[in-house]
Amino acid sequence: MKAFIGKHLPFIFSSISSLLCLSLFSIFVIVPAFQDRVPDRILLLFFVGIGCLFLPFLSRLKIGALIEIERVDGKVKQLIRGEVLRSPRGEIFYVDQEGRRYTVPDQQTADFLSSRRGQILMPDREIEEYPIRGNMDSVLRCKIIKIKDEGHLFAILNEKKYYISSWSPIFDWQREKEDFEVQDANAIRAIQTGR
Repeated sequence: MKAFIGKHLPFIFSSISSLLCLSLFSIFVIVPAFQDRVPDRILLLFFVGIGCLFLPFLSRLKIGALIEIERVDGKVKQLIRGEVLRSPRGEIFYVDQEGRRYTVPDQQTADFLSSRRGQILMPDREIEEYPIRGNMDSVLRCKIIKIKDEGHLFAILNEKKYYISSWSPIFDWQREKEDFEVQDANAIRAIQTGR
């Protein structure tokens, strides 16, 4: 019992103080004999006092969870960056690392840009929180670059480089093996990474 009281002593004290303060405030406001004797400053002081005494109640009522919800919402928005989104109407968008949204022109580009999470179905109102910046380049027509002496492949979409792990997707796009430019590693490093 002592451990319980010791652990909850601030909460118990705050509860008693709040009830006492509310009781006095109610008496001053309700009882006609006291109404004329109470200046506005004392009423304001009571309001401030009650507000301060209720602070421990707020933490007990988990009001701080609202702040945590905002933090989680921000983290979710971070997780959406670099992902392909699908609206309920079937529209496909790509959100880049800066949080800008692009319309994806075809399924091949959507498949290439999709992470392991695939295309994420989201309501239109949530998708619209990301500002639209135009159309994404298509992998069917984009520039493909091979690093000289290394063999690494990159697709250039909207002036950013996206790593291609093998020739397989290039063949799926019906692009020829010769349909690429050879550049040195320094030139590739100068291009911003898309993901």
